Amino acid sequence: MKQIIKKILYELKKMIFNFFSLLPLRNDYVIFESEGDFSDNSYAFFEYLINQKKEKYRFFWFLDDLNNECPCSYKIKKIKKRYKYLNFYYIYLLAVSKFYIYDHCDLYREGGFKKRNHQILLYLSHGFGFKSSKGSDFSINPPSFDKMIATGEIPAKGNANWFQVDLNKTEILGYPRLDYFFNETESRKKEILKILNIDSEKCNFLWMPTFRKSINKFLSEDYIENETGLPLFVTKAKLNQFNEYMKEKKSMCYLKLHHLQAELPIFQTSYSHIRIIRDDELREKKIQLYEMIPLFNCLISDYSSITVDYLLLDKPIIYILDDYKKYKESRGIYPENALDYMVGYRIFEEKELYHAIEDIVEEKDIYRTERNDILPLFHKYRDGNSSQRISEYLKL
Repeated sequence: MKQIIKKILYELKKMIFNFFSLLPLRNDYVIFESEGDFSDNSYAFFEYLINQKKEKYRFFWFLDDLNNECPCSYKIKKIKKRYKYLNFYYIYLLAVSKFYIYDHCDLYREGGFKKRNHQILLYLSHGFGFKSSKGSDFSINPPSFDKMIATGEIPAKGNANWFQVDLNKTEILGYPRLDYFFNETESRKKEILKILNIDSEKCNFLWMPTFRKSINKFLSEDYIENETGLPLFVTKAKLNQFNEYMKEKKSMCYLKLHHLQAELPIFQTSYSHIRIIRDDELREKKIQLYEMIPLFNCLISDYSSITVDYLLLDKPIIYILDDYKKYKESRGIYPENALDYMVGYRIFEEKELYHAIEDIVEEKDIYRTERNDILPLFHKYRDGNSSQRISEYLKL
């Protein structure tokens, strides 16, 4: 019975959308959506637009939680991202808004809504990492976007492959979130250091591991069944050893975890030289993740898109790949020769990580030349003007 009601509601929503589509298109309506309300590429682009005083437009944010406040004081309309039943205003906005700009949820595809002529659906992308699209099938229900933003040649091909679309559906303009790397003022950097209590005199490492669970069974790496949910340091004892090593090196590791992983009991403990950074903390303190990233001396990650973005900062990268074989079998790697593009320390054992950290504390950067060699393949632009290019492309 529930499935029947769900199907009826699905068809009814489409009928309502089609009815509202008879109304004139509102060229001044711009809808934004992001994973993590008011964040990532969508928020960075939105922030650019309001700073450019695009006052003739009305901005709407589709949110997971209506209690979340916009970090800026600009007047916007907040809308619940998904409704179990009918919400006419929600459907109306999707039907009449000229622009839908998002980096996560394709609400037109989800709702079965056929975008109108002259509507523009722009997927800013959630990033390009070394992950295949194993288990994802867009052949029956393809994505709705007109264009998908990419940073360079390899990411464009990779994301086109992921969504099973032609390469001409991509546009290499750069990610708005990367503009923070170039345009952040010294006063803002000092402010964030103070808010997060980061001592810039120390060697600070940012560890952003891929979250290896997913609601999609094909995209979940369920072989990670350990006390920490982390690669390499699988028990609290191992994590304590790592903490002691960082203490010995007079360095800090800031561990930015997925919000679900951050709730594990082991991460409710305080460590002297490992600091957990949570999404809620950044939101409460009105800090965008990509504002914070340039403040660290080195990135520790794995297959994540952050490793590709971090290339722009020309700083050392440590790739923790102790589960590489299982990850390749479970999730899949893209491209096949991904290891060739992971230019930095490739870590398969604990002792290798400690050696890499020692090098970086001693200010050695042995992979700098190789990083610069591959950089153009991933980033066409290195100027902090991605939002400007996208605005000009959309004629916004």
